[in-house]
Parts: sequence; C-alpha cells; structure tokens
Amino acid sequence: MTPQPNWRDRQRAIREEAILDAVQELLAERGYSLMSMDDVANCVGISKATLYQHFPSKEELAVRTIVRRIHSTIALMREQNDGLPAIERLEGVVWRILENRYAKHRLADVNPAGMMPPNLLKEHPLYQEAQQHLETLMSALVDEAKAQGDIQPHFPTPIIVQMFFSYLRDINYETLIRTGAVSPEILTETLMEMVFNGLRKRN
Repeated sequence: MTPQPNWRDRQRAIREEAILDAVQELLAERGYSLMSMDDVANCVGISKATLYQHFPSKEELAVRTIVRRIHSTIALMREQNDGLPAIERLEGVVWRILENRYAKHRLADVNPAGMMPPNLLKEHPLYQEAQQHLETLMSALVDEAKAQGDIQPHFPTPIIVQMFFSYLRDINYETLIRTGAVSPEILTETLMEMVFNGLRKRN
C-alpha cells in the first residue's frame, strides 16, 4: 500500500495550493516584475518567513504556477475517452482549453510568456519537463489522428503542435476580447473552426 500523507503534509499541500492561487491572481494583476514576496504573503495571510519555507524565490513561485497549469492540461488530455477517434479527442482537449481561457472570461489566466522573463522560464528544469511531457502527449494524439486518416498526413506534427500552443499563448487574442472586437465565444468558435477545418484530411 502507498503510505497516506500525514496531517502536517496535507496542511502543507493545501497551503501551497493557496499560495499558487494567489500568485496566479497577482501575476495577472501586476505582472512578474511588480509582484513581490510581500504581496504574496499578504494575499495568502501568512508571514513572509512562512512563505519562504514553501518557496525559495519569486522565480520559483512563478515557475510552479505555470507548471501547475501545464499539469492541468495534461490531466485534461488523460480524461479523454480512449474509445473516441483521436481527432475528436484532440478537438475536445483544444475546445476545453480555449473555453477555459477565453469563453469563460478567465482572462486572469495570463499568457505564461508574459509572466516572467522567457529565459528564466524556459531554462527551468520543472518547466522543461512539464512542457516536454505535454508536447509528447499532444504529438502522439496528432499522429494517431493522422494514422486514422483524419488529419492531412503531409502536415509536420511539430508544426501542428506548436500552432496549438501559439493559439493558447497569444495575448493578442485577449486584447481582442478586452477591446470588445469579438466576444469570447466567437473567438473560441472561430479558432476551432479555422484550425480543424484546415487540419482535416480532404476526401
């Protein structure tokens, strides 16, 4: 049997989730450069000394917040019904991500690249590991859809995967919503139609 975490460990995990929730909100409101460890501690209602017991730096806080979001996407991919065609599972994943990011008005979920200096993020081993895992799962799903005859086989898989990521990270789409140029729902529906109509293999 796998040993169950004790009360102290459970309390620590709960507090860390609360800290990361606060960091996500602060990053959206102020950005990485203006957010301080004092801000995070005050938002959670703990001392800065306690905060440092959980996370050694602001950089680590931001990275862990971004990695948590990547893990949520990985979990979403694993929830898909394996009995469905790969193209439908791929559509389901992309729709849910776009809906969570845009159609549900969660613009506080800021673009990861805007959270902190890109070099600090991309060079961090936790981010590299999580991002590689996500890219591997997405690539496998795209290749499976190709094998099933539902995606144009001559489209390189790495380009398709990076296209998905660009749609999910481009802060200019958020600007369209904030300025009232399009509604969140129309943005989500349009991106889905453009992407998957272009990917599908034509008979």
